[in-house]
Amino acid sequence: MGLTNLLKGLFGGGADQGHNLEELARRLKISVEELQSTTVSYAEHRSPKRSGGFRVIMAPNPKLKTLQRIILRRLLGRLKCHAAVTGFERRHSIVTNAICHT
Repeated sequence: MGLTNLLKGLFGGGADQGHNLEELARRLKISVEELQSTTVSYAEHRSPKRSGGFRVIMAPNPKLKTLQRIILRRLLGRLKCHAAVTGFERRHSIVTNAICHT
């Protein structure tokens, strides 16, 4: 599946609300052509587990990994979690979570 089709699936019918490939490229500060040329592909690696069996790791190709990091840092990293969620916030830990329960 190409990245363009994947993004269309994510945005659905939201193009009329400004949710389109051009808007994503603008927010990521990269070109539409760069977005469209990114292939969504993963390499499968198997790593043995101590308890037996294997752990399957699906690693993105280098260009896709770079794009994923850009999305994380420029878009998702700016989003705030619900106040009750502390596990995904910077400078928060299980201790931070436990304090509000004491």
